[in-house]
Amino acid sequence: MTLAQCLTVQVLLVASWPAALTAGPSAPAYDIRAQVKELRGQAVSVRSIDPSDEDFSDLLPLKDVLKGITVVGLGEATHADGATYRAKVRLVKFLHQNMGFDVLIWEAGFLDAYFLNQALRDPSVSLTSAKANLMNDTWATSENVNGLFAYARASWQTPHPLQMAGMDGGHPDLGFEHFEHLLDNIVSNLSAHTVNHIQRERIDSLARRVFGEPSYAAALSAHQRQQQRQALEDLLSKVRRRRRMQPLVEEQRDDADFAEEALHATLLDESVKYLYGKYLSTRQGVWARRSNAIREANMGELFLWLRDHRFAGKKLMIWAATAHLAKRAISSRLTGRGESKALGDYLWGRLGKQFYIVALTANSGKIGVVTTCSQQQVGDLAPTPTGSFEDLGRRLGLPFFFVDLRHIPLTSWLNGRYNARPIGYSPEKKQWDHAVDSFFYLEKAEPDVVGCGLESSRD
Repeated sequence: MTLAQCLTVQVLLVASWPAALTAGPSAPAYDIRAQVKELRGQAVSVRSIDPSDEDFSDLLPLKDVLKGITVVGLGEATHADGATYRAKVRLVKFLHQNMGFDVLIWEAGFLDAYFLNQALRDPSVSLTSAKANLMNDTWATSENVNGLFAYARASWQTPHPLQMAGMDGGHPDLGFEHFEHLLDNIVSNLSAHTVNHIQRERIDSLARRVFGEPSYAAALSAHQRQQQRQALEDLLSKVRRRRRMQPLVEEQRDDADFAEEALHATLLDESVKYLYGKYLSTRQGVWARRSNAIREANMGELFLWLRDHRFAGKKLMIWAATAHLAKRAISSRLTGRGESKALGDYLWGRLGKQFYIVALTANSGKIGVVTTCSQQQVGDLAPTPTGSFEDLGRRLGLPFFFVDLRHIPLTSWLNGRYNARPIGYSPEKKQWDHAVDSFFYLEKAEPDVVGCGLESSRD
């Protein structure tokens, strides 16, 4: 994705959050002074969100909160908030250094993040080139996230490196290249003529659709699509059959497992992109909803595969939008809205209380993107509704704090329905402790600062 396209996406995101960018205060449902007093008793003051501040004494109370947790989801309200990014980088460092969370799973390409991780291990690859593997240009070029990649690289010189992986669809720029590299290795390990040139052309055509820029609405007959999918399904069957017939040493088995899952993930991602293409060509929302539902399920499946196989026995962190991490279907059933499952619903169904969601949210400020070449696309956050979580947080007078929603008294207003906006900065009234496990409050959101291109990112 080019920087211009990245900026366009950010503008579209901002435009899609009318409630976040227009005022709409509502009357409080409780005695605000009593609510603020109770919130003060539950809040853990956080001193800093500066990633370079590794005096984690202010975060030590989280060790008790996260006791027994094996997966922590770090959610962001938008993909355009530099203050949230800084807070998340510091949280990742704390969890890695103090609680043994050794893996970070990105809302990024399954294959792309694999190559990112490999590049971070290799000091001969520049940090700029390593980051270029990541799906999201904002993360790859963000001045606020940049230090996390340098930290991960340095960690490979320690007994507990911070490993990275992805659970989403591929990078438009490098996804096809990554897939072709994988495909070449797979074919070379199979017997001669297992994949003929017609099958290879069909697989390549499918991969170009899956890993290309978002022009998925190009004409494609149902027959052509079926031929392409069948060619990839046939290859996947051959890979599985070879694994059953040929004993492999542990390292070979791990590589074979990953290759098999990557092919399977590509088939899943093809469905997501095909349905999204239908939406682009028709602008009928039903196609976008179907595409998103499959994407959420795919991310859940890929994350659980990574947890159960590639990183078995390790504690994991997730870097993603809160919109994916929140238990939206579970919490929406209480209001009768019946939202479709999100990633968080799938993980909660499998992991239960071992899965913990931290939703970062801000009271005021700006969101968007500012580039180092003086371009900017930013918008002011709307005033928070009176009596909302963010409004009450403002009244505490703390710039940053953390509130655990799992262990609050049953009589607390935090166990009831109230307005908060950790998803898209759009206020929503619901029983938030059924959707997320905690809030990390920031007084002000700030636009992210990114380089004008990957070449401008600092090493």
